[in-house]
Amino acid sequence: MGYLFILNAVVLPLALLVDRLIGDPRSRYHPVVLIGSFIGWWGRPMLWPPGIQRIAGAGMWVVTVILFSLPFFLVSWLFPWFLFLPAGALLLKFCLAWRSLEEHAAAVDLALGQNITEGQNTASLMVSRD
Repeated sequence: MGYLFILNAVVLPLALLVDRLIGDPRSRYHPVVLIGSFIGWWGRPMLWPPGIQRIAGAGMWVVTVILFSLPFFLVSWLFPWFLFLPAGALLLKFCLAWRSLEEHAAAVDLALGQNITEGQNTASLMVSRD
């Protein structure tokens, strides 16, 4: 048990280091974009009859969590420790956006220097699922 805790404790700083070094590649196949697209697909209210929208949303939330966390569980379960460290760090890195958040915040700051509308438009890009 302590062995797994130590490995997982090492994966997080490695993932943060990878994020600082390479940032996020712009791709429609990035895991965060895929999650957003998947949620955008099932998260449309008109997809479900009004009587089951809440239960359908809760059920699809569970499906989303299982589907997108499965790679982490498989890597931690199947890989030996020396492969788990880099693979786990890379997988976890895709859930982080430290560098990307700084880049977006700087763009919002720059846009706010022009006017409030530009700042709002730029800030909206930080929460877009597109």
